Amino acid sequence: MKKLGVKGDFTQYIRALTYEKYNTLEPTISKIYELSHKLCSEYNSQGVSIRRRKEILDALFPLQGSNLVMGDDIFVDCIGTVKIGNDVSIGDHATLAGNITIGDRAKLGRRVVLQTTGHEVNYKGRKITADSKGNVCEISTPGFIIVRPEIIFSRWYESNTRPNSKKK
Repeated sequence: MKKLGVKGDFTQYIRALTYEKYNTLEPTISKIYELSHKLCSEYNSQGVSIRRRKEILDALFPLQGSNLVMGDDIFVDCIGTVKIGNDVSIGDHATLAGNITIGDRAKLGRRVVLQTTGHEVNYKGRKITADSKGNVCEISTPGFIIVRPEIIFSRWYESNTRPNSKKK
């Protein structure tokens, strides 16, 4: 994180990486989320060189194997929470949010969403409180997803319907 310019107390970030409850509004982890979103925005922008896109993927996924193929228009919620094996292919419009491990030779099709949100998805249901020092905080309990090696996530009809066949 320090190579990416993030400084501060990494306690909450480490708690997030180790599946412990953490405060999503703590300043350092908030900076990490913000940087992740900025990197995704840059990756998704037109005119970004192949070299720069590779640098962005390396920053978003510091724990990745070789031969990652990533589509366009991606969203990664937090740097470092997604671990990727070798020879993985991820299609366009992918959303990866939370602690996710993707095994070797896995393929994720277009518009796949893997999300392990530890808080209510709808903001109205979220529990925002104050800590002992009066700082606003939102406690999140992360889950995790493991995509086993050689698993393929894709739209059912893309992989199982032959062209010109009648849908049932």
